[in-house]
Amino acid sequence: MGKSITLMPFLPLREGILFPGASERFFVGRANSVQAILTALEGDRRIVCAVQKNPEQESPGDDDFLPFGTIAFVESVENSDSEARLVGLEGIAAARLDRLDTKRGEAKVIAIPDTEDLSPRAIRHFLACLVGSGLIKQELAYDYVEPLLRTDEIGQALQRIIQEAGIAPQVACALLGEPSQSARLKALEAIFEELRQSDGLREQLNDRAKQRIHDAQRKYVLREILRDVKGELGLIEDGKPEDLDEQEELARQLKNVALSPEARKRSERELKRLENIPAMSPEYSVLHTYLEWLRDLPWGIRTKEEHNITKVRRRLEKSHYGLDEVKRGILEYVASRQLAGEKGRGSILCLVGPPGTGKTSLAKAIACALGRKFVRMSLGGMRDEAEIRGHRRTYVGAMPGRILQHLRKAGSVNPVFLLDEVDKLGSDYRGDPSAALLEVLDPETNASFQDLYLEVEFDLSQVFFITTANSVHDIPPALADRMEVIQIAGYTAPEKRCIAERFLLPRQMECAGLPETAFTLGEDALDRLIHEYTREAGVRSLEREIQRVCRKQAFQSLEGKSAAGKVLGAADLPDILGKPRYANSDVLAIDRAGLVHGLAWTESGGQVLDIEARAMPGEGRLVLTGKLGSVMQESAQTACSLARCMVVRWVDFDCTKWDIHIHAPEASIPKDGPSAGITIASAVISALTGRKAVSDMALTGELTLLGKVLPIGGLKEKVLAAKRLGVKTIILPQGNLPDIEELDAKIKRGIYFRTVRDMDEVLRHVIPGLMNINGSRAGEKRAVKRRSAADTDFKTTIPPIQV
Repeated sequence: MGKSITLMPFLPLREGILFPGASERFFVGRANSVQAILTALEGDRRIVCAVQKNPEQESPGDDDFLPFGTIAFVESVENSDSEARLVGLEGIAAARLDRLDTKRGEAKVIAIPDTEDLSPRAIRHFLACLVGSGLIKQELAYDYVEPLLRTDEIGQALQRIIQEAGIAPQVACALLGEPSQSARLKALEAIFEELRQSDGLREQLNDRAKQRIHDAQRKYVLREILRDVKGELGLIEDGKPEDLDEQEELARQLKNVALSPEARKRSERELKRLENIPAMSPEYSVLHTYLEWLRDLPWGIRTKEEHNITKVRRRLEKSHYGLDEVKRGILEYVASRQLAGEKGRGSILCLVGPPGTGKTSLAKAIACALGRKFVRMSLGGMRDEAEIRGHRRTYVGAMPGRILQHLRKAGSVNPVFLLDEVDKLGSDYRGDPSAALLEVLDPETNASFQDLYLEVEFDLSQVFFITTANSVHDIPPALADRMEVIQIAGYTAPEKRCIAERFLLPRQMECAGLPETAFTLGEDALDRLIHEYTREAGVRSLEREIQRVCRKQAFQSLEGKSAAGKVLGAADLPDILGKPRYANSDVLAIDRAGLVHGLAWTESGGQVLDIEARAMPGEGRLVLTGKLGSVMQESAQTACSLARCMVVRWVDFDCTKWDIHIHAPEASIPKDGPSAGITIASAVISALTGRKAVSDMALTGELTLLGKVLPIGGLKEKVLAAKRLGVKTIILPQGNLPDIEELDAKIKRGIYFRTVRDMDEVLRHVIPGLMNINGSRAGEKRAVKRRSAADTDFKTTIPPIQV
């Protein structure tokens, strides 16, 4: 029994028919047809396709349609002009039309279920009948129709057969009423038999053959005339034989390409198919484009690369300042390539760091240093797996994935291939691009990478893949496991000053059209730019500020107000750039009980994060504000519970009767992570005891409920942030001692590091003297109690924080 479906919009079809499982595009121009499409788009995108009995009838009535139709899904709608629309439909199921209402555009139908019961014997018998009818060529039947039948794509096969054989939709509509796929094939065989036995079949075939011969002869004459005109104008390429047509020229070009054995065999087979397809057929254009892609890919074309380590090192030093670890990795790769020769595999690096640290420009510098071609592919926001693997040729407008597209653009099999923003990949119903990248970025499998469009293997093992990301945590683990991750931390102030002097200032002066002697920025001006006008891990904002300075000087030089060779100092910057945006001294100047400075890691580098705590009479509640994430909220609860247990050493009032409010300033910015545990606990204890924390000290470390301090990540970025704000001492876990030793001496200069194992050691450094009051505990408790009850000054005089 079929399933009754009511109130479904229906689309009248004058010409053409749609079978279940097939996809077809129709021009829709009548007002009621356009309204039906719009109604379907507003609902579940399903619509009934009904075939008119008389295709010439402009306004058919309820009884002017054939009894069977197709339930279809609206895939796409395109506006071809002001009146018509190009609609893409995919057949879902055959249906019997129970009732039609042409005025309201609604239909009640009963779906006819399809049963896939085709046997190999039935397929062979149908193909023999199909070829014997003379309506379909043998090559099309066995190369196109048979694979569709064997893969259960019967609807697509019927759609193509009806179109090629020229069977009227009014005749083919009867096939939709058959209860099974095998019954439809038998009914189609009967139609072929009737056409073959009809008197006009032979005449129809002769007319079609004569028309094809006439078209081919006409094209041949026009092609010869065009070749003669090009010869007279001198437009024929040197060395190109004049008697070759388009197919022969393509075959000659493919013969001269160093294709792989698999690709060579495939190209020869497709060339033979191309010879038997009329030039006006849509299949001709698809097949010709496919052969052009095989021809244009860089099969076996390699760029000679530089293996001299000294030259490579010199080029890297010239283009980038610092980044010693990255440069060392590149030089090690060059050394291994020099020893391995052609047997070596391509390398896969992942440069992870904050924005503006030079990841993309470093990839370009690597390509220049190695003497290779450079191509860049942005992955940010990519959600379609076909962007990597390509589309199958069965789709309209199919083409290879962007990997092969960029390799064709590079013109070699060993370029430096930059996959930018690999941590910004997305996924949806169209697939997961990160899963498709697993084959591309795996040295064990990318030698046999197969694009869905090309359908032959292409060797990617010689490509030097470089990916970039702001955070390694956002890269899928399976993908990150296939890459060598190199962390690029932020720059120190001296490094930024050198980068600005060597690279940023000359480049921006050239962009502004200023000569090198127009002006110079003094060291004091650069230092003020770095500390008071920018606050970042990279140098992107610094370059923008230098750009503004250069534009200002260019403007003044045109007005005659700027003298050549002028040296701009720190005092000149406010007149050019306005007031400073950041004041470093204000961050550490506040000295209050309940305020402790912490260190945080962000995608744009490290940051000093203040934690504020207040204790108020109440019911022992914990209030958390500042847009804290779930992990940071749990860390705050753990720290507060530990602080309540520890504070009884120094106070004699009941902590359960005091509410604790913990706040992280800049409340509009989300914050998360466990590394603020010791900072929060210190702030709570400072608020409960009324003792102030050391103001020029910053803390970072995860805290357990038993008071143990666990290691954290992002240490270099956090230390750089503390150094920018003038922090003198950093408290961090004992487990991070190896990370401290790996830091550059320039970064550690001027900062005193104290490693701790538990919360007691933290308090000895953060709140001096607190741990030494055990000898006179009772007196101190009374003093603290009096101070907590009577000292309203520290509770009421703290000014509100302006975010």
